This record gives sequence, C-alpha cells and structure tokens, in this order.
Amino acid sequence: MAKRTRLTAPSAAELSELEAGFAAKPSAPASPRGPGMMPPIAQVAADAAARTDPRRARH
Repeated sequence: MAKRTRLTAPSAAELSELEAGFAAKPSAPASPRGPGMMPPIAQVAADAAARTDPRRARH
C-alpha cells in the first residue's frame, strides 16, 4: 500500500507571496479577441473554418 504524504498549510508569508504573483499577472481584456488572449480551442476552430470551402460541404 502506498504511503500517504501529510499536507501542510502554507505560511502567511507564502500566501502573501502567492497573492502578489497572481496580482502581477495581467487580466484578460474586455474584448475576447484581444491580442494573444484567445483560448486555444477558439484558435483551432478559426483555423479549421478558414481552411473549409463551403462549396464542398456535404449535405
């Protein structure tokens, strides 16, 4: 049987350091099409749509 690792809560200093790191990251722009802020699935869908020829669609 695997030995379980005991978890320890972070100290107040570690929590402050984590909080400062999150606060330093830029927030997402109001526009979903902001530069570099597009979700990966949206990029894949946009690439697929750009390569699709609607005249060749199967019905």
